Amino acid sequence: MKDYINQIIKLPNIVKFFLISELIMGFGMGIWNLNLNFFLSSKGMGSAEIGKIVSVGTFSTALFAIFSGYFCDRAGYKISMLTGCAIKILSMLITAAAASYSILYTGRVLNGLGDCLIMVCIYPYITSLVPEKSRNTAYTLLFSITMLSPFFGSIASGALFKHMNSYSGLIIISTLITGAAASLRLVLPGHLKGNPSTLKLYLPKRKFIIFYLLYEFLGYSSYFLAYSMLNLIFMDFISISYEFTGFILGLMKLTSGVAIFLVPIIAQRFNRLNVNTNVIILLSFLYFIMALTSGNVYLVLVIITEMMQCVMAGLIDGPVLAKVPIEEKGSFSGLRLLLINVGTSIGILASGWLIGYSHGYWVIYMAAGILSLAQLFIFVFGIKDEL
Repeated sequence: MKDYINQIIKLPNIVKFFLISELIMGFGMGIWNLNLNFFLSSKGMGSAEIGKIVSVGTFSTALFAIFSGYFCDRAGYKISMLTGCAIKILSMLITAAAASYSILYTGRVLNGLGDCLIMVCIYPYITSLVPEKSRNTAYTLLFSITMLSPFFGSIASGALFKHMNSYSGLIIISTLITGAAASLRLVLPGHLKGNPSTLKLYLPKRKFIIFYLLYEFLGYSSYFLAYSMLNLIFMDFISISYEFTGFILGLMKLTSGVAIFLVPIIAQRFNRLNVNTNVIILLSFLYFIMALTSGNVYLVLVIITEMMQCVMAGLIDGPVLAKVPIEEKGSFSGLRLLLINVGTSIGILASGWLIGYSHGYWVIYMAAGILSLAQLFIFVFGIKDEL
């Protein structure tokens, strides 16, 4: 633990500054994510309609993923990141002011593009700022902060709602905070020049990378199937208050962020691949149990399974990225983002539809458990021996 803390302290100041900007942005997005479904619900939309609107953003991310990866490799990490931040803020303003379905869908499409341009570059960017021996530490810290910061946003959202009693007001506040965080990134160095390559589809040459991309697709499908409608499940089926919903969702991010922070320590003491295998097995089992539970037991299992999903990502994503050549990292991230967001969109759509169809949440956890078992098979037989 002491060595790990020393590694963090020795990280360059510019890396710490970037992490602070991510902390502020995550705080704003914590407010946004908690209130978006409520904001849409306040306009008279049901769970299936909300699922369609929210999934548009992830479908558009998938649509733009290949281009964004190419743009990142060609223009450089910083330009891609700042362009994505500007588009994302514009999309949030459009969504907050939307007076029709067409405007909502426009906002969600732009949100997907903005997310895409940001996500293809932030992990390659932060790892490019540190020496090779510190890259897993920087990667894990960034991942941990993206989980921890929404906790504080969710807690703040609950407190602000008591005074404002307005979902649209909270949406605007989150947009302003996100904009402030994006402006901090203007001073970050753009030290890596773009690669002047022609636009082409990135196709991985190694089989284990193909298995990894399929693994990610299944993982995000099951994750968003299980978690994308949690706030509505909490209030409609578990019958807890808005404030307690915000607390639980924030606590999920807090425990997950702490777990990810501890992943490097776990990896030093145990075999990270065996740990990942055991986590997937236990996760699949708990999903099946969640289909049969309710009340406080269900809430505890939601927190535990969220934490386990994030630990899985922290255990293998960094080592996989390290095996990709630097001139292909943006394109690889674009293709990965394409499959992630197709899986995310399928998970969100299926979650909204299945909850509406079954008038309950048991079926989404049965399906998530089956997808996790498929993910386990791919990891054991297609990925594990290559890392």
